[in-house]
Amino acid sequence: MTKFDRYKFDAVYKYLSIGFPGLPIEQACDEDHMAPTFSVKDNDEIYVLIITKKYWDRCDASDLFKRLKILNVANALRKNSKQNVIVNQSINLGFEPK
Repeated sequence: MTKFDRYKFDAVYKYLSIGFPGLPIEQACDEDHMAPTFSVKDNDEIYVLIITKKYWDRCDASDLFKRLKILNVANALRKNSKQNVIVNQSINLGFEPK
């Protein structure tokens, strides 16, 4: 992991910590997408955020944080708990069944 990747992970953790205060946040790599994934567990719900590798590689930490905020990803995760929420290069979020 590069220093720049660490900043990106920190930006996502910061955003999710604000959106889901006090809840545990885990990070992994989605093998199907070859992309970083983040999950937040709230009682029986697990919210999953996937950031496509292409977008992850092209953005910096500041842009990533701003994009998560603009797209209101925390709210999208709450409203779509049965789906993975995907951040990509599109202006809209993507969704896929878990």
